[in-house]
Amino acid sequence: MLAELDLDLSRLHFTGLLSRPDMVTVMRASDAHVYLTVPFVLSWSLLDAMACGCLLVASDTAPVREFLEDGVTGLLVPPHEPAALAARIETALDGGDVLRRMRERARAKIVGGFDAQRVIWPKKRAWLEAAVSPGAPAPARARPAVRRL
Repeated sequence: MLAELDLDLSRLHFTGLLSRPDMVTVMRASDAHVYLTVPFVLSWSLLDAMACGCLLVASDTAPVREFLEDGVTGLLVPPHEPAALAARIETALDGGDVLRRMRERARAKIVGGFDAQRVIWPKKRAWLEAAVSPGAPAPARARPAVRRL
């Protein structure tokens, strides 16, 4: 694509593999994280970008809509519409207070609902403490559903 397009290479960065701290630095400095997908399971990059406060320009598919609301926590674009994608990326690059607030709301959604220190570890710790308490009944374990034929 570099040979076919007249791109400003001073604005493109090819990072290769990054450590987690470096990835966070890059996402925080980015104007947008373009997340293109078909209806499938989300990758961690969408959640990582939201947690970093990076503006998302993402495919308008059901799994993505579970986390992003268009114009509220990110910018959604119909799949397979390059002109719409380009327009949304231009919006993201224009910046402004509306987009800053969008980034803040996206980060707050992830921190409030998925932060390991505040959400996951307290529940896990309580479960483990109950499991090792003398005389305590064994914690309930999820049993796989069995389909009878």
